[in-house]
Amino acid sequence: MHLYVMGIIIDFLELSLFLIGLYYVAVGVFSFFKKRDILPKDERYTSFAVIIPAHNEGEVVGQLIESINKVDYPSGLIKVFVVADNCSDNTAYVAEKSGAEVIRRTSGRSNKSAAVAAAIAIIQSGGFDAEYYTVIDADNLVRNDYFHQMNSMLACGYDAVQGNVEAKNPNKNWLTAAYSLWHYLETRFGKLGPHNLGFGCKICGTGYAVKADVFCEILNDTRESCLAEDLEYTMFLAIKNIKVAFAEKAVVYDEKPSKMSASLNQRTRWAQGVVDVQGRFGFRLIKRGKFIDWLSLYGDFLGVFSYTVFGIISVFSTISVLFGYDFPLCRLWKNPICYVALNIYLGLGFLTAMIGLVVDKKFNRYIVFNIFGFILYCITWIPSAIIGMFRHNNKDWYHTEHSGSVG
Repeated sequence: MHLYVMGIIIDFLELSLFLIGLYYVAVGVFSFFKKRDILPKDERYTSFAVIIPAHNEGEVVGQLIESINKVDYPSGLIKVFVVADNCSDNTAYVAEKSGAEVIRRTSGRSNKSAAVAAAIAIIQSGGFDAEYYTVIDADNLVRNDYFHQMNSMLACGYDAVQGNVEAKNPNKNWLTAAYSLWHYLETRFGKLGPHNLGFGCKICGTGYAVKADVFCEILNDTRESCLAEDLEYTMFLAIKNIKVAFAEKAVVYDEKPSKMSASLNQRTRWAQGVVDVQGRFGFRLIKRGKFIDWLSLYGDFLGVFSYTVFGIISVFSTISVLFGYDFPLCRLWKNPICYVALNIYLGLGFLTAMIGLVVDKKFNRYIVFNIFGFILYCITWIPSAIIGMFRHNNKDWYHTEHSGSVG
C-alpha cells in the first residue's frame, strides 16, 4: 500500500511538471505569430530618464553612455543619470566625463533596487520631467534604434515595456556561449510567446522602461533590500493588472560572466531573489487567480528544467518499452498515450527552438560545438537554485565584475 501511494504521488508530480513544460513549449510556438500592436496615427517622441545603477563600473560605464549618446533619437528627450553606488573606483569620474549626471550614493548597502530608488528621488526633484524611466545596467550597450523601438511600443498604450536583451560577448568562451543560448531560448519561450498571446512578459533587470507615475507606485510597495528587484516590479505590476509588453527590436547587449565562479554566484543571487519575491507575492497572485504570472517567477528555470528531465525520462521509457525493463520514474510514461504525448512535447520543443534560431540567424557553429557546455550550464542551475533557496534571507549583494569585452 505504501509503495502504491508513493507511485501515485510521483505520477502526480511528474504529470504536473509535464503540464508546466508543455505550457512553455505551447507558448513558444506562438512566438512565431506576431501580435498586432496598433500604433496611433499621431505617434510622438516621449522623454526618457535613463537610470544606470553602477557599483565600481568604471571599466564599462563610459562605453554604455557613449552608445546612448549615439542613438537615433532627439537628444533633448533623453537624460542619463548614473548612480555611483558606494564606488571605490573612477565610476563617477568616467560617467561625468561622458556627459551623464552623477548621483553619488555613499551610505546603505550597495544594491540595484536602492540605487534605482535614489535616482528617481533625485530626478523628481531635479526638474527633468521624464515621462518614462528606463533602467540599463552599466555593462550594457544599446543598439542605435533602442529608444525609437521602445517609444513605438509605449505609443501602443503600454505602461511598461521590456527590451530584448542579448549577449554582448557570446563568443568569448563556452560559458558565455551557453549564456547566450539560454537567454535566447528564454526570450522566445518566456517573453515573445507570452507577449504575442497577450499574457505580458516579465521585467528582466535591464533594458526596460516604465511610466514615471507607475514606477513611483512600484517603489512605494517594494523593498530596497530585494535581490531580484526586476521580479518584484513584475509581480507588483501583475497585481495591478498592468501587462509588461515585449519590444523584440529594442535591443540591449549585456555582458555575460565568463568565469564559472562568477556565474554560480550570480545565479545563486537570482535564486535568492526568486524565493524572496515568492514569499511576498506568491500567495497574493494565486489568490487572485494569476497562475501564469506566478509561474513566470520560475520561468528562467522551469522551462529548461522540465525539458531536460523529460528528455532523460524519454530515453529510459523507450528502453522500457523496447526491452521490458522497469526504471524508476518511468511507470507513467510506458503507457502508449503518455509515451506519445511525451515525445510530441519533446519534438515540438526542439523544433520550435531550432526554427527560431534559424529564422533569427542565431544558429552557428558555437551552438553546435558547445552543446555539452550548454548542458553543463543547465545542470549547474540546480546547485545554484538549492543554495539560493536556503540563503534567501541573506540580503548581501554579489557584484559581478565586468571587463567591457565584446564578441
